[in-house]
Amino acid sequence: LPDDRDVVLISGGSKGLGAGLVRAFLDAGAVVATFSRTATPFIEDCARTDPDRRSFEWRALDAADRDGVRDFVRRVAR
Repeated sequence: LPDDRDVVLISGGSKGLGAGLVRAFLDAGAVVATFSRTATPFIEDCARTDPDRRSFEWRALDAADRDGVRDFVRRVAR
């Protein structure tokens, strides 16, 4: 992800409301980082349309994994 732009962090971005938020922010030109337990076709499509990871980052992660969430946030907030 780029260092010069703010990042929108969304948990559960693979489906439902989370996916809707991811899509809306990406469509508005935001940089989005999201995580969910599993990838969905929506996540795969977002990743495929941004292979250089300039505006979209995803990680397989359970929100109950506090250390994993902390590491993900630290990585995208650098």
